Amino acid sequence: MCAKRVRTGAPVRLLGKRIVLTHWFLVDQGSFQWQDDAGNNISVVGNQDADEARFTPSPNVAYGIRLKVYPAQHSDPLSQPATPWDAGGGLGTMLQRDGRYHAWISSGWGDLNQNRPDLKLASRLWHLTSDDARHWEQPVPNTFRWEGNEVDEDELRCGSVGVFVDPSAPQRERFKMVSEYSLWDHASAERYMARWPSDIEPRAWRDDAQQYLAPLGATSPDGINWTVLSEPLTLAHSDTQLCAYYDRTQGEYVLYTREWADLPNGQALSEHSTRWIATSRRAIGRAHSADFRHFPLPDVVLQATPDMQPYEVLYTNCYTTIPGAPDHHLMFPAVWNLGGTDATHLRMASSYDGQLWNFVGHEPIFSTAPFGAWDGGCIFSHPNLIELPNGDWALPYSGYNVPHKYPRVKAKRYTGYAIWPKGRLIGVDAAESGGFCTIPIIPQADKLLINATTTRTGSVLVEAIGKDGLPIAGRSLADAIPLRGDAHWQPARWREHDRLGIAPGDEVRLRIRLNHATLYGLEFSA
Repeated sequence: MCAKRVRTGAPVRLLGKRIVLTHWFLVDQGSFQWQDDAGNNISVVGNQDADEARFTPSPNVAYGIRLKVYPAQHSDPLSQPATPWDAGGGLGTMLQRDGRYHAWISSGWGDLNQNRPDLKLASRLWHLTSDDARHWEQPVPNTFRWEGNEVDEDELRCGSVGVFVDPSAPQRERFKMVSEYSLWDHASAERYMARWPSDIEPRAWRDDAQQYLAPLGATSPDGINWTVLSEPLTLAHSDTQLCAYYDRTQGEYVLYTREWADLPNGQALSEHSTRWIATSRRAIGRAHSADFRHFPLPDVVLQATPDMQPYEVLYTNCYTTIPGAPDHHLMFPAVWNLGGTDATHLRMASSYDGQLWNFVGHEPIFSTAPFGAWDGGCIFSHPNLIELPNGDWALPYSGYNVPHKYPRVKAKRYTGYAIWPKGRLIGVDAAESGGFCTIPIIPQADKLLINATTTRTGSVLVEAIGKDGLPIAGRSLADAIPLRGDAHWQPARWREHDRLGIAPGDEVRLRIRLNHATLYGLEFSA
């Protein structure tokens, strides 16, 4: 029996406190009428001649605006390698929780530690905490216990780890981890194949390396002591950054992986063939499941587009969300240049549901620094986009002093931040006069804060519209007090009010008028 498909509509309940427009799905697409001289709607059914009907757009139609993406600034390295835990190591995940910053860093990567027998902690994972995301407390080593094994171990020979907090899980599994893993034995793979014969990707077996490469999962009550699942999450090839989260709306887990886009009319490959590596294009895959222990094979959800160069591919995904807005999905993929530079740069993609993805803008949002700089070889971003105490937004990244495939034994790698001052990552820009209206939303609070800039003669005006389609009393455009200058989360005000005038759970629409202004975000505060 097929499950009934559920459709949704307005109003939309916000899961967080902010709206940052990285797509147009929260903006009213508008409507219109063809009217006669008396103002009657005669669309389609009228019998007027070609020049007799009058086109009348609705007042909610957006005009004079565009989305404008802003490149990030480079920071200095966060620290200099001084101890075994950060010598040659790299960041996996950084997140904000309970007013603090948390980071998981692995020591050792690839062949950076080749000929370094003194580094006995090459596979260790460390947990760090900080109050300001700048100064970090003494790292705590993580321990790992495989399911069914009572012995704790400090080492887990996996790659970059993706850690997330699962709000649906009991405390003993509140933290979840996903990671690439290249040491699956034949027994583990065979157990998996016996249970899930339809979810097997032959490319998971690398004949050139004589090993399985497939995602690993783990759970933890505290983000430090981990229980590793005994079988792969899915038997699909994955040899780089994995990211996952729990989708509260759909009630399922979502996993982003490396995928490859294939031509459908290509020759079928044998199980042990590696010819696909040179012909398939690196892309980003997505799998979803109600069970964290097993995912179906991922589907390609983002790939290189025709406006990119023919030698550019997507290397990592860096899934994250907007700070304060868990329903605003972003990626910062690393675009790898296979042509003349072996370098990388970052672009930004957005999604309204985590399934359908589009690039925002056509230019890099963050580029490799000039040759000779600490991050002048290549860069790779890491989840998550965080908000610093001063209001800046920062995306952690690893910077290398050599290109991606340059010999790595003597290479240097540090962690830095791609920074957007005051959280101004993307804006709704009106070079002159512009405006739009949101679709009906249900915010979590009724005080509206605005992040915007205007010219000396510019302004931002806001009107709050109730369920009846009329301005809420005292909150019309005529009542609005213009906001001008550099407004970083400043309150929207009207002549006699400083709140939207809605009860908890009420819907509202916001009609916004911009004049020589850029709107970077809306925040709802108690």
